[in-house]
Amino acid sequence: MQTKDLQKLGITKASSVLLIYPHPDDETFANAGLIQELSEAGVKFKVMVLTKGEASTLYFGRYKGVLSDVREKEFDSVMQFLGVPSYEILGYKDKHLENELNLGDFLTQEVREFKATHIVTYEPCGIYGHPDHVYLSELLTSISKYTQTSLVYSTVPRSYKIPQAGLAMAKNPKLIKPLTPTVILPLSVKQYFKKLKAITLYESQYSNKSSLISGIEHLVLFTKEYYHCSVLTKEL
Repeated sequence: MQTKDLQKLGITKASSVLLIYPHPDDETFANAGLIQELSEAGVKFKVMVLTKGEASTLYFGRYKGVLSDVREKEFDSVMQFLGVPSYEILGYKDKHLENELNLGDFLTQEVREFKATHIVTYEPCGIYGHPDHVYLSELLTSISKYTQTSLVYSTVPRSYKIPQAGLAMAKNPKLIKPLTPTVILPLSVKQYFKKLKAITLYESQYSNKSSLISGIEHLVLFTKEYYHCSVLTKEL
């Protein structure tokens, strides 16, 4: 990925980009390459994660203590590893974002205070239908229109086979059809291996034997990042 690739997303050095996701590791799985490029290009950006992922059923490794604390520390380590200058992890309840009545007002204020020109988040199906992914995408879609902020959806290629374990979280699995990418950004060799390393830093979620890392499909998937851009608005 190069600076010219950012321009395909409508992002320039004058942009202000907010990457907003429900759980720690979402941002790395979807955007570790983009994050590296934003940092290298000197673009103002911030990564926000709304929950501490305490409801995850995955818990690899030999860790003691509360899962939310473990995942918060992992998120901090990953952000430092990727060179993110500004990041925040909040304490909204995992798997219950749709019950957070004031979340929309909070995020609208964040977008305005950051003077964001672009919001990056999951596409409307949340890739595999996780309720938090879907709700946050819906919420940010509305906020982007209200604040006239360009919206960049993270998605997957049409060939991607959604794991059944993921679809099991969806309210209606038959309706899960991720948006087709409009922009495909190739990662450099350096960005690719740094992304893989960043994912493995979430040790509680991905063991060395995890199919996410060892599966050939995912190793190929991570060589590129896939985006669907809404109609880009004029930067504020």
